[in-house]
Amino acid sequence: MVVSAKLRSAIAWILVCRNRALGGGLQAQLVDVGPKAEGPVDCKSICDPEGSPYDRNVEALQFLKRTWVPDDKNPINLTAVANRRIFFGEGKFSLEYDEEQEVRNLAIKNPPPNGMVVTVLEMSCVLRCFKKLTGLFIDDSGVQGALQDLFLPENLVELHMRDCPISGALTDLGHRSLLGLKLSSSKHQFAITGDLKDLNVDRLAFLDLRGCRRITGNLADLKCSTLRGIFLQYTGVSGDITRLLRDNRRMTWLDLRGTRVHGSINSEWRQVGQDLIHLRLSDTSVTFNMSEPELVP
Repeated sequence: MVVSAKLRSAIAWILVCRNRALGGGLQAQLVDVGPKAEGPVDCKSICDPEGSPYDRNVEALQFLKRTWVPDDKNPINLTAVANRRIFFGEGKFSLEYDEEQEVRNLAIKNPPPNGMVVTVLEMSCVLRCFKKLTGLFIDDSGVQGALQDLFLPENLVELHMRDCPISGALTDLGHRSLLGLKLSSSKHQFAITGDLKDLNVDRLAFLDLRGCRRITGNLADLKCSTLRGIFLQYTGVSGDITRLLRDNRRMTWLDLRGTRVHGSINSEWRQVGQDLIHLRLSDTSVTFNMSEPELVP
């Protein structure tokens, strides 16, 4: 049997994990992140949705900058930077925009200072100003509220809100077709609910729901020719791992620790697991049934 170096490395990691003490995985924490009673938000106080592209985007960015980096007094100019990328607050806040001064990607890496709170409703007002936004990367940004209140711009294909205090169900995404969805949480493990079949996986490449213990469903519902990374450790999902790899031949990163996944790592993996470089399966029912591989020179 001949297997690739990448698959040998992944298998070696499995063998190590099987012999380690599991340590119980992530510790469950009950955190109240349910929908809060919020007053109405006047979106026009953030930007005029009918204004020019430049005005809309600058007004929304000024709101964000006042909130996250209040000490930065520099004016916002979407035409002054050659590569159309701007950083604020020592790189904790960044954006990319196009030739029409429309923000295309927005990243916020920290909660607002001084205990300030930004709600999902306020962020939705901001997103209505960014009509051509394709990527929202606000992991651990402190944005809080209900997922159902989050406005998703028409062109949005990347939604990253890991470790944000939000609650809701996968159905709140409206079956939106995304390339990347990352809602994992090590802090609020019971806030996101749903079944894998609630997702639109038509063009999904990366899915990260790790630590969301109320996520259930069968891996058979994740079948997509573009799927490359799945991080579902310590969720309630189940299914056969070999079938998952058979259905998703480009799988490169796979972490299913602490789930109800089953199956066998066997000779079929010579065909279906060749692209794996990251594989973690400890605390599952997956067995190992493969003969000693021949080393590839």
